[in-house]
Amino acid sequence: MLQQPQWKVHELTSMLGKQNILTTLDTDANKDLFKRNFLVMNALFTLQTELQKQQLSIEIDSFNVTLIDTSLHPRLTTPNTLANYYLNWQNYDTSAEEITQLLTDFWQQFGQQSDFSSINHTQVEQAFARFELNATSSFEAVSQRWRQLALKYHPDKAGGDTEKFQQLQNDWQLLKRHFKLLSTAQT
Repeated sequence: MLQQPQWKVHELTSMLGKQNILTTLDTDANKDLFKRNFLVMNALFTLQTELQKQQLSIEIDSFNVTLIDTSLHPRLTTPNTLANYYLNWQNYDTSAEEITQLLTDFWQQFGQQSDFSSINHTQVEQAFARFELNATSSFEAVSQRWRQLALKYHPDKAGGDTEKFQQLQNDWQLLKRHFKLLSTAQT
């Protein structure tokens, strides 16, 4: 089922529903959505604990799930309020009013994050690799490399490669957000 290293949480939930593994859990649409999401997140955080014994982990946020080999990318264990919430079964049977408030708060927070993105460790590493740089490279080095690669692969140039250029352009946007988040975290 999981043939790719990264999944969207809603894709997992949808796939489980299509395979009749995760059926309707409540007649109220918001409660049904909440309960389905709760079960998937609970299972993912439980799996995360089990995978750590095998030097694997999954990075989980509100939207994404990414498989990580911790022998290659060591992680510091930090308290995770999202995990604490979804591992507490008392939260499963939340009232309709609380669910409405949670959804409202979530979408307000989502809207306020002007640079919201699904940046994760693996995507950033892959972008650095395609730039032929390492993760310790400075923003200036990445900017310079972007200019070199853009000139080399631009579709308007002889020998240009539209597909490669688009991938590098996406990587450049990802790396800019990565550096912006790093600078925000340091202030």
